[in-house]
Amino acid sequence: TLLLDLCPRADGKFEYDLYQGGGDPLEGIEAVGIKVSYAKKEGEFSTATAGGTIVQSITTPFVQNCRVDSTPLWHADIKTEIDCYPGDECYASLHASTTRAASEILFEAAPGSDRIQTCNVFDASTCPISYSAAPCGCCGSRSLCLDGVACNAETLSEHRCRFNARTPTIHDVGLSHVMCFVAKATFCKQIGAESEETCSGVKDSCYSTPVCVRFNFKGHSPSFIAPTPLQENALDETGQVLKGFTDIGACLGHTVPFTLVAEDVDADDQVRIIIDDTDRMTSFFFSDLDFSTTQSSRCGDFQAYAAKRGGDNAYQHSMLHLRNAEFDSSIVAALNDDIEWQTSRANQKVTYTLDVDLNNGIYIRSNCATTQMCRQRLLNADRTICGYALDNSRTRYKRWVGGRQLSHNFGSYSSARHCWRVRLQAPPSFVTNSTGCVAYIGNVITSSCTPFAASQHNISDTTDEPAAYAQIKMGYTSSLDLQFVAFDPNPDDRVSLFILEEPGMPEGMTIGRVQCIARDRPPDSTADDSADPPDICLQNCKANEDNENGKPKCECTISSGKFCPTHLSCNRAKLNIKWNPQVNQAGKTYKVCVAARDDSQLCHGVSPTATSNGWYSEKQCMIIEVTQVAFVWRGPWIQELLRPATPYAVYVGCTLTYDVEVGETTAGVSYGLYITRAETPAQITAQNRLMETHLTQHIGSSTVSLTPLRGSEGSRLTMCFSGGDQYGGVAISGICSDHLYKSCGSDADCNSTKCVPVCVTVEVQKCRYCVRDGDPLRTVMKDYLVDTNWLKVWALNNAPHSTLGTDCPPHLDCEQNVGSQIAIDNPYLMLGTATGVDKRILWAGLLYAPQTETSLKEIACNFRTNLKTLSLVNPDLDILGKGASSVVMANQTVCIAACTDDNVDPECSQPLHVQ
Repeated sequence: TLLLDLCPRADGKFEYDLYQGGGDPLEGIEAVGIKVSYAKKEGEFSTATAGGTIVQSITTPFVQNCRVDSTPLWHADIKTEIDCYPGDECYASLHASTTRAASEILFEAAPGSDRIQTCNVFDASTCPISYSAAPCGCCGSRSLCLDGVACNAETLSEHRCRFNARTPTIHDVGLSHVMCFVAKATFCKQIGAESEETCSGVKDSCYSTPVCVRFNFKGHSPSFIAPTPLQENALDETGQVLKGFTDIGACLGHTVPFTLVAEDVDADDQVRIIIDDTDRMTSFFFSDLDFSTTQSSRCGDFQAYAAKRGGDNAYQHSMLHLRNAEFDSSIVAALNDDIEWQTSRANQKVTYTLDVDLNNGIYIRSNCATTQMCRQRLLNADRTICGYALDNSRTRYKRWVGGRQLSHNFGSYSSARHCWRVRLQAPPSFVTNSTGCVAYIGNVITSSCTPFAASQHNISDTTDEPAAYAQIKMGYTSSLDLQFVAFDPNPDDRVSLFILEEPGMPEGMTIGRVQCIARDRPPDSTADDSADPPDICLQNCKANEDNENGKPKCECTISSGKFCPTHLSCNRAKLNIKWNPQVNQAGKTYKVCVAARDDSQLCHGVSPTATSNGWYSEKQCMIIEVTQVAFVWRGPWIQELLRPATPYAVYVGCTLTYDVEVGETTAGVSYGLYITRAETPAQITAQNRLMETHLTQHIGSSTVSLTPLRGSEGSRLTMCFSGGDQYGGVAISGICSDHLYKSCGSDADCNSTKCVPVCVTVEVQKCRYCVRDGDPLRTVMKDYLVDTNWLKVWALNNAPHSTLGTDCPPHLDCEQNVGSQIAIDNPYLMLGTATGVDKRILWAGLLYAPQTETSLKEIACNFRTNLKTLSLVNPDLDILGKGASSVVMANQTVCIAACTDDNVDPECSQPLHVQ
């Protein structure tokens, strides 16, 4: 028997001396093949002294002369730390082998450990090929049953066994038990008799190094169970799943309660839940936790989140657990009074409402005089709260049984930490500027942000809110080119915009593709915009968000540096709407509504407008009125020419000139009005055979001129007018019969009055002509084909104009205001008037109106003239066409030209009686 004296060196290694019977160290003992191992029996050489060195160990080392291929080796799959739970089997799987075939391999308890119970290992019922458990199993002799091979094989080089420790009870929780093992391999020295059955000679035994297994008797840790949200749906900045994290959507306007339930399966264990706000920064997520004096309840323009906890252990206001930790932190120290336990199961509810009115995590930009981001919603940083379920094993067993979880458990069993990332969520909103963003540039109506009613950008939700709708008035000649811009406060959301089918779009309107708007800083923020929340609160983005392919990206950070998206997908986008209305759409009003949608599914099922495809925004509409041309007729011509019941008198030789005027009243639009003739071209051509008519157009008025031609005496002519835009798209030819002179197309446009045509009727007077001053009477008679005695013409006009009824009416190009002047003051030459107008009205005959129906033949004879002469001055009677049988109706006027006796019809035997 040899004694091994181990001496530790300064370098951590050992030197040893070998002794025999306690004598002097042996010399020359380090021969090839000698290996240091351990004693096989407990207590043998348990202590040894030499040179003052004391060696004491759980096992006693000794020297064995075994070849390397004969020494058993433990396999690496052996677990040396086994956790065992009350009522469950507690075992260790042992596995050792030798390179050289042995006659026998077995496992023994190492000296200092509990002995393994021995039993009849030869019994096949306790030692099958699959290796039963020990005690009373295969951890004893392993000489007959080989690995997967029938027994009585010639070689044996491996041994397995499952060692069963005692089954722990609830009272063993917190304790541990160590068991050490050695593997022993036996080799027969008799050549040709290697197996145990044939070996009758001397046997050599070789031992392995010991292996120790610690059996830890543990209780069950509490765990979170349903309905606790535990799905691992949170992603990090690279898109990888975050283990132990669950995203919870805090959806704008909706209370987000999520319930945490924890359970402990160990009988009579008590459970509590503790949750903590891990990203406090400058404010707490919960309103019911202690605040330090240096921490505020708000962050910039954001108010406190003000989340609530309810249920079991909700009144634990401090993260500290020990009542007097400064004086007593032992395992028996008392816990805080506000800690609340529940038997086996605990429930706690977290409640939070993201509310615009409370400003508790969301802020709406309203100070936006220099930006186009009015109504931009800004969200405070997402908050992460982490929780543990703890039991009371520390105080129950008076042992430190659990690990340490961020100072929460102090030796009690704790669940794995689970964190809930409260993702503040809001749908997109439409952004505009303080004036409504609509600009009228020439004939184009445009916007670079969302059209809004002026100064109504503070309306928080525009859905079915007409006060927020942009009121756009446009002509059918105008163009619409508008941008609807939507912004989503969640930087990793992608925004789309849609035209709503109800009420739809007017014909001809087109929409472009949704375009993302990249940002290189918080949108349109300025240094002097005091409404911007501080950077510490926001997930802000840096510059260069577009990569070389034009795909948006973003590098975002918050002060904690956690959970920021690395790209900006498209959280601000625009939709272009264009329209050129047609003339047939004038006078109509259209409503067009746009909605935006993000691609987040966190609020699906929470908000009625959140779907599996994303969360829909508010509805923003615009009211587009394509204004009809509207105007009033105006000017003196209305009362003088249009309103009188009788036709306006005009004379051959004079030209009637007047201005037809309109005043545009089109709301919000200026078409520029022209006045045109309402008759057809064929009708105008027919009229021009009797009278020369001209219309000179100007914006807002037209100058009308009418000159009766010789042969038009006694005829009437009606000129009708239409007012419309200068592009010829709309023409309105009516006037309301009230005093407002409003244009109209039908009676419906005139309220209670009638819509009448805008027409001026003139009548060419008989027997009176406009003559130019300075012409001899003979020339006048020749020009107007008056076959009469010039002295008689002089006699007909040798009186003041007022007496003769030949004053010049307004709008004619003859001398006005000549009522006191003698019509013809020189029988040979008519002198010019003082004003130089050069025209006056003269009688060329008499007007006769028979009281009864009379033939023209009779009238000609009576007035000593003939039908030819009558036809020249009465073209309206068509005397030559009807001949001598033509008659004049009662009170119908006939012009009787002053004639000589030479022109009397020869058939007239005597003058007729004039009635």
